[in-house]
Amino acid sequence: MSAKTPIRTVFDGSNNATGLAEFQSGEFVALTHGGTGASLSIGSAGQVLKVNSGASALEFGNVEAVLNIDGMTDGTSITVVDGDLLAISDGGTEKRITASQLKSYIGGYDGDITTINIDGGSDIGAALADADLLIVDDGAGGTNRKTAMSRVATYIQAGISGDITISSGTAAIGSGVIVNADVNASAAIADSKLATISTAGKVDIGALDIDGASEMGAALVDADLFIVDDGAGGTEKSMLASRIKTYVADITLTTAAQTNITSLGTLSTLTVDNIIINGANIGHTSDADAIAIDSSGNVTLSQNLIITGDFTVNGSTTTVNSTNTTIDDNLLELNSGASSNANDSGIIIERGSTGDNAVVMWDESADQFVVGTTTATASSTGNISHTKADFQAAQITGSSGVFTSTGVSNVMTVSGTDDGAGEGPDIVIKRNSASPADEDVLGALVFKGENSADEAVTYSKIRSRALDVTDGTEDGKLELFTMKAGSSTLAATLDSTGLFLNTGLTLTFEGGTANAHETTLTVEDPDGDRTITLPNATGTVVLKDTTDTLTNKTLTAPTMTGTAVAADLDISGDVDVDGTLETDALTIGGTTLAEVISDTVGAMVSSNTESGITVSYDDSDNTLDFTVGTLNQNTTGSAATLTTARNIAGQAFDGSAAITIASTDLSNTSAIALLTSTQTMTNKTLTSPQINTQVDFLARAEARFQDASGGQYVALEAPATVSSSVTFTLPAADGSSGQVIKTDGSGALSFTGVAQAGFSSSTLTTAPGASGDFDLTKTDNEGSSESPFDTTSTDTFGVAIGSVFDLMEPTGNDGTTTDFGAFS
Repeated sequence: MSAKTPIRTVFDGSNNATGLAEFQSGEFVALTHGGTGASLSIGSAGQVLKVNSGASALEFGNVEAVLNIDGMTDGTSITVVDGDLLAISDGGTEKRITASQLKSYIGGYDGDITTINIDGGSDIGAALADADLLIVDDGAGGTNRKTAMSRVATYIQAGISGDITISSGTAAIGSGVIVNADVNASAAIADSKLATISTAGKVDIGALDIDGASEMGAALVDADLFIVDDGAGGTEKSMLASRIKTYVADITLTTAAQTNITSLGTLSTLTVDNIIINGANIGHTSDADAIAIDSSGNVTLSQNLIITGDFTVNGSTTTVNSTNTTIDDNLLELNSGASSNANDSGIIIERGSTGDNAVVMWDESADQFVVGTTTATASSTGNISHTKADFQAAQITGSSGVFTSTGVSNVMTVSGTDDGAGEGPDIVIKRNSASPADEDVLGALVFKGENSADEAVTYSKIRSRALDVTDGTEDGKLELFTMKAGSSTLAATLDSTGLFLNTGLTLTFEGGTANAHETTLTVEDPDGDRTITLPNATGTVVLKDTTDTLTNKTLTAPTMTGTAVAADLDISGDVDVDGTLETDALTIGGTTLAEVISDTVGAMVSSNTESGITVSYDDSDNTLDFTVGTLNQNTTGSAATLTTARNIAGQAFDGSAAITIASTDLSNTSAIALLTSTQTMTNKTLTSPQINTQVDFLARAEARFQDASGGQYVALEAPATVSSSVTFTLPAADGSSGQVIKTDGSGALSFTGVAQAGFSSSTLTTAPGASGDFDLTKTDNEGSSESPFDTTSTDTFGVAIGSVFDLMEPTGNDGTTTDFGAFS
């Protein structure tokens, strides 16, 4: 049986099953679903399937030697011989060797003591005892033997007998053995071994090691003794410390020696020139307590302090209680020396019961200066909580500004207190361009808000533009933009020539009452520039479609439609009546209309010059008399026929009968489409045509459906090659929401739903047939080619086959089953 490729269910972005597909290279089933956890390829000969180093998947690899020493048969009592086998890793390859090979590697050790590596042995960790054994080369003849430690002691004692005796572990040096010459110059002899030196001059004072003596560890007292050379005569005597105090009581120090004074002991008062140190005060002879020091070490200055060098204060708080504080420096640095900063920095003003403290500070978290109030004090640190406060200044200059209000109250108010007639206060927006040009945009008032997607949107904007920047002829323009259907649209402009309303805008007047009725002024789309001039007068505008009374109005070349009713109508110019003019009595120049017409016609016919016909007019009864002479025309025939036939579209016509015009009779058939002939029409528009046969689009011509603008379209086009004609029949009715169109394979289209619910613990009741590949065209999997699934079968990894297919079940149910192919 040939190898089979497993299949998987294909899902769309909404986790709906859309079909089945073969597993592709690199795809695999997760370990949790009974798979290998990785894409595998066949390993080498002798390799086995094992867990990878990450314990996340299976892989093929070499067999590693695993020896369970603890589980082997106990062989600790056996004697190892040269032929015994041992396991060893030869550069990563597991092999066996004999015990003799190991003996050769370690120097041929066969129990001979000469091969022992003493340096590699463990220390005994205890004092040597007589019973301890040592290895000795007996007579240096190459024979190694053992000896007890007691023999070593006996051997040493025999070698030093006479000078040193050892008894019970104690060594004694014989009398006179060591002489002065035997004592090394650097030898240290304990004081207890020295006799008292009483001979004068035997110990030089320079030999006294004062630095090496122990420090007395207590204050000097009068009874302490010192060594003194009495009168510098070479006789050393002892002296009480009290004698030193008496000796230096009245000493006078030179100026040079004064610099070496480091301590004066306990004094009640010390005066150095004009400086007095008296108890807890230091001062001048004129002010003895200029500096006071209390028991805690706090220093109080009662006079001015001038420091010409640097002044450094280390501590947590520096308090200045002076009435005024002046600083000559141009710059005052806070947070000096900080390599980085996360704390707010500034000046806090204590206000006591008046309210919260005032603060002027740099807000580190907002990266900006703040003027406000706060409950923080000078000891506070970190992010200082504050409330913004009002700020007044004559002029604030900056590159940008943001005013934020949490409510709908005023954010900015510009007030002026000048009671004169001049302009002000002004809000000035100036574009200070170094190279101004015509059509420069100078600035704008922009009104922004949020949309439903939490985006900032400019809903309207008033913008100014410099039309002409020429000195002396400057022109400007205001532009009004509004948001329309998601796009910013120019609504109107205002310049020195007038107000311009853009496409589709109107003027709407509410009227005297605010209600649902307004008057809108609009215009029709002009095909040229038009101007409407209002008269220099007060009055009411008369509309075209309303009935109004015009008083004392002059109509120049008017055109009237319908009925005009007038008691008196005085027209000084011409009157052009396209319809019927009805009047009870119409006179022209005092003559009735009938008489004017008669006289006009009579004058016309009386002047006739046609040969053979004379006309006379009788003014008395307004009649015409015609006299016809001899005719020179051919008057034969009847009124129903023509004496001379004429051709019409190639057919002779004399009026006696109807003629039929064929397409071949037309001299320009390309410009005429006939009802029954077959012709090609190019660029023709058919309005509501009805077609009762098919419409053929030849040579893959497209059927185009244009959008409302006529610029874009959706087209249908036949494939390049159609093996056989096919007709798709549309559904008779619309489907439900979310359904899709499917075909029955014969061209009939219908609506059907997309399955949403997945199978629950589905079971493949039949296995694919043994005949071969997947049959995805089958509508069911029943038949003799199928055989029941053996649910007890397991795959290579011991996972039940039923579980494998159950984990790959598709989502959705369209009522049919799918052939999963053969199983082996």
